Amino acid sequence: MRRKWFLVLVGTLGFAALGWSQDLGEWTDSYVKGLAPAKHFRGTIVAERNGQVLVAKSYGMAVEEWQIPNSLETKFEIASLSKQFTAAAILQLADSGKLNVEDPVNKYYPESPPSWKGMTIHHLLTHTSGLPENEWENFFKGKCTPYTTEEQVKTFRDRPLGFPPGSSWKYRNTEYYLLAYIIEKLSGESYGTYLARHIFEPLKMAHSGFTSMVEIVPQMAEGYTREGSTLRLREYFDRSMETGAGGIHMNAEDLLRWNKALDAPGLLSALRWS
Repeated sequence: MRRKWFLVLVGTLGFAALGWSQDLGEWTDSYVKGLAPAKHFRGTIVAERNGQVLVAKSYGMAVEEWQIPNSLETKFEIASLSKQFTAAAILQLADSGKLNVEDPVNKYYPESPPSWKGMTIHHLLTHTSGLPENEWENFFKGKCTPYTTEEQVKTFRDRPLGFPPGSSWKYRNTEYYLLAYIIEKLSGESYGTYLARHIFEPLKMAHSGFTSMVEIVPQMAEGYTREGSTLRLREYFDRSMETGAGGIHMNAEDLLRWNKALDAPGLLSALRWS
């Protein structure tokens, strides 16, 4: 599936020269404004150094139809950045003893085909499983209907692997669909509820979530794509079609909170990072 979204850029910077970092805001603003006329960038940029925010500024429109500009409060769908939250949820379940990342996938998905023998959760996390990627035609209910995570897995389960598990690497969304299924099965919670209760709420990421297409999300940016010189709304598909691999929304402040949490003790066991 091809998707284009607003961009939220968050960085934690460690510059040797304080003078250069003090000029970062001015330099960034000048650079991005040079891109804006061509509409090459729209979104929010936040950069922090040693706990001090050096850049926090938004550019472009959140909603073109009403000319509503982006702001620091604007929420964006973060597309494949969502995968890191799926991975974190899996590692939390490992910390709690509910799984081991070296466990075979068929331990948690009994309907695994014979070709999945030897495929582990670690293979799914690291894009080394060999699972095939999905295209629009693989979603058997169409693009406008919600899918459960079990139905997501069925969209690729019976197709051949691209390579034996562990023998190569290929970036795939389907691996993270299967991880979302495992999260729901082991936690007894929906994917969105698990993230809210175990990641977003503990980290005070109050502007983040994974919601259905019918929910109203305040201050949410629209998604756009470009065909030649024409800007248009991105192609519609139900958000449940990317559960585990995309679809999470948040604002820049929350993404910065997440960035800090990854460098701090408490979110995950130190053993799992080694």
